[in-house]
Amino acid sequence: MKSALAANAPIDEASLRQLAQQRAQSVQQYLDGKINSSRVFIVAPKLNPDGIKDKGATTRVDFGLK
Repeated sequence: MKSALAANAPIDEASLRQLAQQRAQSVQQYLDGKINSSRVFIVAPKLNPDGIKDKGATTRVDFGLK
């Protein structure tokens, strides 16, 4: 099923970037009013697993504190 989906519904980098941006905006909207908005930032998405050294899933969202 996975290979059939991949063959018939290819995903390009622009689509992945748009999906990542939409997800980030949804999280930002959810956090609005719960956390001071000056502390919430959206950074450019990483679209590949390069640099992920742990054994966690490579398809994930990373949150950080500054």
